[in-house]
Amino acid sequence: MSFRPLPVTFAQLEGLTAHQPRLAMVARCNAFLEQQLPAPWRTQARVCWIEEDTVWIETSQGSLAAKIRQMAPRLLASLPPHTPPWRTLKIRIQPQTSPKRIPSQNLSTPTLDAFSTLARQLPEGELRQAIEMLLQSRGKLPTQK
Repeated sequence: MSFRPLPVTFAQLEGLTAHQPRLAMVARCNAFLEQQLPAPWRTQARVCWIEEDTVWIETSQGSLAAKIRQMAPRLLASLPPHTPPWRTLKIRIQPQTSPKRIPSQNLSTPTLDAFSTLARQLPEGELRQAIEMLLQSRGKLPTQK
């Protein structure tokens, strides 16, 4: 499967055509921000919105938000020439939340037998491996052909 470049996709979507210049500017600002941040933090902050004279940066870490706030005057002064003259840099902390774990339920013997039969009938592949891992975690390996 081949993927089309994002600008090509945006050009083909009528509703996004008007937003393409702003999206391109956000991409350029993200590249600039990535260059300015220390290496360990480059993938942990992004430009999420641009307004008239304000750039919004989003991160999931308070320590990085504090570092960016300290760097704000230098970042605003060293913006690339193709960007509008922004005066304000705002930081938004968006904490990452881990998905709720659903407690595992005990599977009945008939259910485990049905999974075992299904695993034997499936060809080799990811689905079969997943079912076999489920059966192994429940202490019931499928019988071999």
